[in-house]
Amino acid sequence: TILDAETWHIQGGLRIQTLGPFRSWPAGADQPLSAQQWGSQLGRRIMAYLLTEGYTGRGGITREKLLQEFWGRGNAGGSLRVILHRLRSSVRCPAAILFEGDSYRFNWDLPGIRFDREQLDAFHRKGMALATEGRRDEAREELERAEALFRGDYLEGFDEPWASQARRTLRSSRRAILEKLVELCTGLERPDAAAFYLDTLSKVRT
Repeated sequence: TILDAETWHIQGGLRIQTLGPFRSWPAGADQPLSAQQWGSQLGRRIMAYLLTEGYTGRGGITREKLLQEFWGRGNAGGSLRVILHRLRSSVRCPAAILFEGDSYRFNWDLPGIRFDREQLDAFHRKGMALATEGRRDEAREELERAEALFRGDYLEGFDEPWASQARRTLRSSRRAILEKLVELCTGLERPDAAAFYLDTLSKVRT
């Protein structure tokens, strides 16, 4: 679900930022969770993992895979349950993480959720479609909304392979957005904007 900031504030849904430092605003909160409020750094990393690995197919991650990823060969099933219970309490949303069959997954159907990666993809798709239709000014507006969501690299500070892979994917998306913005702004005779986006593009790592 895509909500603007004002609508989200009124409805008080869960807000998640992954483009830059990983942050979460609990339902109804004006400030993101502090390090202490997450309950544990491990819980925070598990949340990021579920959001990353389950994003494309909206699928779940098996309990065994989670245990292997975060505990290796150790048997930490009880710890996993405790951490996820605390995590749900921290974000003030008991339904944020679901257990179905033998898998855990983030609940993508939460009402009022604001998730920056989902918003990015929606703005990106719409902007590119509008550009294809020749509606250049509308396309520029959508792609500028997408670019504005980048507050840094995806999940800054996470160095696990699953985060690095997603980070590369998001960098490619950003480059595509910026390239199209340069093209659109040039065609719309907005040279200052084109130069700005070209400069931004030059700083995006591959």
